[in-house]
Amino acid sequence: MAGPYLIVLATVLAFRYGLLRAVPPLRRFIDAGPWGDALAYFLQIQYYRRYSGAEPDTRCLLRGNALHTPSWYHRFALTLCSDATLWSKPWLPNLLLYAVGAVLLLLLSVPILGNSAPALGLLALVFLAQTDNSRFNERTIHYVTIQPRLLGLISLSVHAALFALMPSLSATLMGGSLALLVALNTSIFSRQVACFVLPLAALLSWNVIPVLTLAIAAALSLILNRSEFIESCGAHWRYARWYFRNFRATRAGSGWRYLIRRTLAPSVTSLPGYADSALAVLLLLWVLRVASDPFAARAAAMIGAALIVCGVTALRRFASLGESWRYISFTCWMLTPIAIVHAVLALHISLPLAYVVALAVLVCNVGVSFKPGEQLSNPNGEVTALLHSAFAGNSARPEVWWSAHYRYGSIAVALGCGAATFEIQGTDLSEKLMASLFARYPYLHCSEAFFDEYRVTHLLISKREWPAELYGSIERVRGLYRVLAENADFVILARAHA
Repeated sequence: MAGPYLIVLATVLAFRYGLLRAVPPLRRFIDAGPWGDALAYFLQIQYYRRYSGAEPDTRCLLRGNALHTPSWYHRFALTLCSDATLWSKPWLPNLLLYAVGAVLLLLLSVPILGNSAPALGLLALVFLAQTDNSRFNERTIHYVTIQPRLLGLISLSVHAALFALMPSLSATLMGGSLALLVALNTSIFSRQVACFVLPLAALLSWNVIPVLTLAIAAALSLILNRSEFIESCGAHWRYARWYFRNFRATRAGSGWRYLIRRTLAPSVTSLPGYADSALAVLLLLWVLRVASDPFAARAAAMIGAALIVCGVTALRRFASLGESWRYISFTCWMLTPIAIVHAVLALHISLPLAYVVALAVLVCNVGVSFKPGEQLSNPNGEVTALLHSAFAGNSARPEVWWSAHYRYGSIAVALGCGAATFEIQGTDLSEKLMASLFARYPYLHCSEAFFDEYRVTHLLISKREWPAELYGSIERVRGLYRVLAENADFVILARAHA
């Protein structure tokens, strides 16, 4: 009877790989190598190949005393792939994780679906129709490229589904604790999701298991990964305090639009993509009105807790706690499709109708993925060609890169063309450090005194993003230094002593 499950698994995996290869904006972005936050993680993975995490990364000038970031995803990626493979195929580690997540989804769905092939097909459609699985843009691209988000999402959603299904008390405690152990040591946001959502889910369900599994996972983290866990928790707390105090203010305005902007965080614009979780709660409550259903009660409590935390963090006052939609995404990736299919079966809703709705959402999401967007542009190829042009001969190799904006220099350092740049090491930041480095994030201070202090030897400037109102004319800066290479969008400059 495993045949239908294997067919669905193959279909789900083929769909994912097909999107990576067949959607031009997505393919161009990921094939050019890691960019954005993925580039910072690439540098961290390079670091972990040689160091334990207790030593500072000398390549990153935005740092504390050590890396101070959860490293289990990094260690998974570096074990799986070489640096060269990660650069050319940054989608490979998360594709493997996605396959593991799909297998776990199907295994967890067995108690609900049994041997019903039509219900299994609906589960596949609802799962693929989720915005995180078929609608790729500047937000959801992080689940595809080098990023710990997908591992955090899988581990937290496994815990949520296990709690709702409750196969047995021992299996739920053991499996849930192990899933949360992975989540707590994968990323700081995974920790936030666990610490905010699970106690609320325990309260709504009047069940201590979510809190108990969280406590067990924390204890295991202290036993198995004590130093990194404690240090990264401290760095997380320092960063959270800094970000809470410095979350960008609402631009001036008036009227009802200004009132909305002043009240709500920008992330609320992404919430419609997660309407399926709200629908799941409504359907589950409907099921509970018809009959007693322990799964529906626990699932509604877990998804409802994620929705409540999402609502609170959607307020601008609390927006520094992370993008609100991610609390739903991390908690409900597996539970929402299982809950929807369960409700459809329990309420005797027409399966063909459910198929049509899920298919319509899926087609819409895939259609949006095909639309090119500026946010999915990747400069790696262009910058790499410029680096080869600048340093093909006997030019002095760069020591310290300054770039506008700050992340472009990380491309050079990641490729071995430079000793250091102004990249962020982990999360150990402070208000004082950020003010000393940034004139206005993401733009560093730009002055001879600043360059001398950090021994900057080379500059990499994006012409399109040059903030003239902050730095003055780009021609003035060009005139101060030697031009090593230039194209339509970028220019590499060398200081006189370089």
